[in-house]
Amino acid sequence: MRSSLTLLAKADDHVDAAVSAGTPLLPPLDPLIIEAAAGKRELTIDAAARLIVFGFDADQKKGQLQTILKSLRQADPNLAIYAVGDPASAGRAFRPLSTQKA
Repeated sequence: MRSSLTLLAKADDHVDAAVSAGTPLLPPLDPLIIEAAAGKRELTIDAAARLIVFGFDADQKKGQLQTILKSLRQADPNLAIYAVGDPASAGRAFRPLSTQKA
């Protein structure tokens, strides 16, 4: 109980210090969130599931990864799977499936 009170007191001191310094307690909201909350932007959810696999090398891609991908594709043939070694090249996976080239 005593340690909980100490933690609360430290947290309270932190908040007081931030407020006194004019530091916001929360980060600013993304403009998209503000627009959506104001009804100026309509948000949609793309329900198509995707799996992005990255962080592997050429040897892994030809070996164990192919076994895993084959198993995943058999389990769910509709699952869009993107195997990219470098995360920087994974951008295509985040576009709606209807706009992607086969």
